Amino acid sequence: MSKVEDNQENFDICMDYCKSCPTFSDKEGEGLFCARGKSSEPLEKRGCNCGACFIQQKYGNKDMYYCIHGAE
Repeated sequence: MSKVEDNQENFDICMDYCKSCPTFSDKEGEGLFCARGKSSEPLEKRGCNCGACFIQQKYGNKDMYYCIHGAE
């Protein structure tokens, strides 16, 4: 597993998946939780799109709910 790079390209890819995630918070500027860490908002588990995310597959990450638990 490689550490996910925190860059604009990965953030943009992430937003394609996160915006449709039932757990995601719409807090301005938050996303790419697998690289940046958990959300500043308290969130409840309502389903997770991380497993289908291209970033997850590209970097070989295995965890889910990065928005709640933080970076891998």
